[in-house]
Amino acid sequence: LDQAIARARHRDGLAAETSRLGQALLAQGDGLAEAALRTDAAGTDPDLAVARLAEIEFETAGLGQELVRLSAERTRAEAALAEMHDGRDASASAQQAQHALADARGAAERYARLHVARVLLRAGIDRFRREQQGPLLRTAGAHFSRLTGGRYIRLGVAEDSAGRDVLQAIRDTGIECPVEALSEGARDQLFLALRVATIEAHAANAEPMPLIADDLLVNFDDTRASAALALLTQLGRATQVILFTHHDHIVDLAAGQPGVHVQHLRVDAGSMGLCPKPRQDSVLERLT
Repeated sequence: LDQAIARARHRDGLAAETSRLGQALLAQGDGLAEAALRTDAAGTDPDLAVARLAEIEFETAGLGQELVRLSAERTRAEAALAEMHDGRDASASAQQAQHALADARGAAERYARLHVARVLLRAGIDRFRREQQGPLLRTAGAHFSRLTGGRYIRLGVAEDSAGRDVLQAIRDTGIECPVEALSEGARDQLFLALRVATIEAHAANAEPMPLIADDLLVNFDDTRASAALALLTQLGRATQVILFTHHDHIVDLAAGQPGVHVQHLRVDAGSMGLCPKPRQDSVLERLT
């Protein structure tokens, strides 16, 4: 009954999240249906869109400078117009002021059009990126949360000062942490989460290949090592997982996982010139 209640709560949470995302998609997609947005995204070339965005930004910057120059010219023209009330070449100065105002108006209108185009193009690129990266990031984020015991709840993508996309880990407190701010162990867990999510996505669409790892959990404490072993056991449902280790506590943790086979190997390392006496390794292998 507890499991049924938990599944029901999980289902209700997923339904609420689906509804929220649907409303957000409707608001950000100018009221278009999801099918229309997907068709629009499928016909969009990201490289051409990025190039066009850079071109618009360049033109926008130039128009901004031109707008500043024309505003200054307008100020001077208005000052000259004020002097015309004294009767000094009022007609010619008024004509110059009108020309300046017309130029400024045209520049402002073009600036506004390009600014709107830039905003819409950026929104389209962001929507396309979310559709392409969303499933993999959500899966990797769930794995990372599991590996860190819920300390990090999900993964996200942000743009740095140079306009490049960077990966961020979101803490349970809502703080966004760039990868370089994570500890060495957390970075190893993030790498494992991303790798497992990628392998799962590949296995869902192609012939799976075995995953072979050597001392993958060297920077994990027992709690996170147990979580990692459980994740690898889950991955074993999609492809074969083989883990080499010479740490006895990892072997003990692995032996407690369902569906895991532990095989001890004895290697004469002295014959290879590595060390003077044998070393005992262990292989964690999920049998297919």
